[in-house]
This record gives sequence, C-alpha cells and structure tokens, in this order.
Amino acid sequence: IKNKKTDNEVLLAQAYIGLGNAKYQGDGSDWYNKALELIKNKKTDNEVLLAQAYIGLGKAASNNDDKAKYYNEALKLIEGKLGYENLVAQAYIGLGNAKYTNDKVKNSAEWYNEALKLIEGKLGYENLVAQAYIGLGNARYINDKVKNSGEWYNEAIKVLENKKTGNEVLLAQAYIGLGNAASNNNDKAKYYNKALELLKNIAGTEILQAQAYIGLGNARYKGNGSDWYNKARIILEKISNVDKLLLAKAYQGLGQTYFILDEINSPDKWYNKGLSLLDEKGDLYKIIKKSLDNYMEYISDKKCVNNRVRNNNYKPYSRNINNNYRRRCYRN
Repeated sequence: IKNKKTDNEVLLAQAYIGLGNAKYQGDGSDWYNKALELIKNKKTDNEVLLAQAYIGLGKAASNNDDKAKYYNEALKLIEGKLGYENLVAQAYIGLGNAKYTNDKVKNSAEWYNEALKLIEGKLGYENLVAQAYIGLGNARYINDKVKNSGEWYNEAIKVLENKKTGNEVLLAQAYIGLGNAASNNNDKAKYYNKALELLKNIAGTEILQAQAYIGLGNARYKGNGSDWYNKARIILEKISNVDKLLLAKAYQGLGQTYFILDEINSPDKWYNKGLSLLDEKGDLYKIIKKSLDNYMEYISDKKCVNNRVRNNNYKPYSRNINNNYRRRCYRN
C-alpha cells in the first residue's frame, strides 16, 4: 500500500504502530511518529490510532515529563468514551508510572486505582490489571484490605499465573517487587532469582535484570555483593538513556561493599560516580554523600593511627561506621 495513490494512510499508520509495538529497529518512537505524521491532520475519525501512537510514544519516552505529555495527549482524544477502556487504562497506568500529578490527582496510586475501576475483573485485561497492581505495590499503597506492598505483587502474580504464556516480563516485575518488599535476605534472594530465571534470554529486559542483580547484591547473596553490583553496572553502562538513579545504586553498592571489606578498590571512586549522576537535593545523593564522608574520615583516621603507632602514642577507640566497628585515632 505504500506506493498506492489511494487513501491508505490509516492502514500505513496501523502498520507503523505495529512496528513500534514490536520495537522493530529501536524503541518504537520513530514508528509512532511516522504514524502521527500520516493521520494527525486527517479529517476522518482517527482518534483510536492517534491515541495508540501517543501511548506508544509515552512508553518509549526516556523521561517522565515527556511520558506524561504523550499520555495526556492520548486522554484528550479518548477519555470518557465508550469502548476505549483498554487505551484509557494504559494511559492512566502510564501517568502513574511517570509520577504525574495535577489538580485532581495527587499521587501515582490514584492513577492505578482509576485504571482498575475500568478494567478490574474483566476478561482480557489481565496484563493491565497486573500492571496496576504492581504500580500500587511500587507506590506502597495500602487500604482497608491490603496492608502492605507485598500483597499487591502477590495479587499481580495470581492474575498472571492464570494465563499460560507471554507474561514473563510482568511476572518478573512482580517478583522484583516482592524482593524489594521482603524483610529477610533469604526471601529477597529467592524472589530476585525467580525474576532472573523468567527474564533469561528475553531481549530488552536489561534494566529489570540490573534491578534484580542490585537486589541480590543488597541481599549479600552468595558473597559480599560486589559481583552482583558489577553485573548491574556493566549492563547499565551500555544503555544510552540509562536510568541514572538505578546506575547510581549500583555504584553505591560497590562503594559500600569495598568500604566494608576495607579493600583497595577505591570506594570513594564509586561513591563519586554515583553522586555525579544525581541531583544534590535527592535522597539517594544525601545517602551516598554521607557514606563518602564516612569513608574519607576513616581514611584520615587510618593515616593518623599509622603515624601514632610509629611514634608509640596511639590511643584507640571504636566507632560504628556502616555497621562495622573500626579502630579510630584518639584525638586530644
């Protein structure tokens, strides 16, 4: 149809959207934009195709502001119209994931709940329902029935395990959520490993794999954690539009591990790499900065101890740094 003279823009747009959904030769954004170019200025009724293209662009966008912009464009076309529940729910979930708020909606959990009002309990919407449950878990939303975030991830798993195939990525997200919510390291490791088993050999899941590796590092699974943080780091450093917060967590993990082990692998190097990715006002920046300050103080004390031992005037005391007692130099 591409070289036909007749009006085949709609069919072409459908093909472009399909290629975008399949992430053919990229993240899909080029295909969604091609679809928009074909149908945006057409007089005919193409709200569904336009909304599909905008939702696709929202999913492909690399930052939350752009994501929210595209999802809101989709909602302008379809919100409140009968028969579009699937697309409206996708846009609501996307806005929740983008942490978008406005005068009416004050937090992510409200978007997920709005999506569930449209689709919960309906056949054919299982994947979207599971996405909303996972979103509520990530938002740590509780109500009269659900008392902790782990219950939302379990609800998502129940919905998904009733389907036979095609749910591996969503199941992995739910298991990573359960790992994050678990209270002991054995359970954490069990859930992260389940996620990695599901994601094995699935292209485009590198970020989820990195999340699971960082989780295994935090759980000190089969070692001190450094191997897992390095696995995550290697994956994330290859991604052009990387999630900076996630990469900073991998660097933070390496810094903490090498500090605790008192190794020569320059914990300060990894702390500084993490700080370079973050906003100074953010919580993770403050946590890493405090760890770096503790490490530099420890190095200073170590030099002081060495000098005083040589001069036979060392009087040590102990202080808890990073959950390890370290001998420090007495200051007169």
